[in-house]
Amino acid sequence: MVPPTDVNALENPRVNSSLKDLFADLKRLEDAITTDPGDEEIRDRLARALAESTVRVRSLTRDDRPVMTTREQREFCAAAADRIIELGAGGTAVQETARSLRKEIEAGEEWTWRARSRRSRSPRRPR
Repeated sequence: MVPPTDVNALENPRVNSSLKDLFADLKRLEDAITTDPGDEEIRDRLARALAESTVRVRSLTRDDRPVMTTREQREFCAAAADRIIELGAGGTAVQETARSLRKEIEAGEEWTWRARSRRSRSPRRPR
């Protein structure tokens, strides 16, 4: 028998918690859902934690807006958004965020991604 998860300890993760801690929380919540798939409180907490994780794994622009800059970020965010939508939990704002993220990912499929050049970024001298 799997011991019950202490979901109260997961509700307000520490502000400075690392991604490793967040992923551990996600794992505990997924395990709790497996044990009790009908528990709406756990479903809500998992959906909110997934939404938070999509922000925390992305890069930030100069004005602190999260943006996907790597394939790994994009793949993680796609899986998280799909899981949030599948859960149907977390509230209206979380569900809307997941749908919006899904649209951003789908739009990104039309982009042409390329590796950054390793050339020197120094300006060319006139000849």
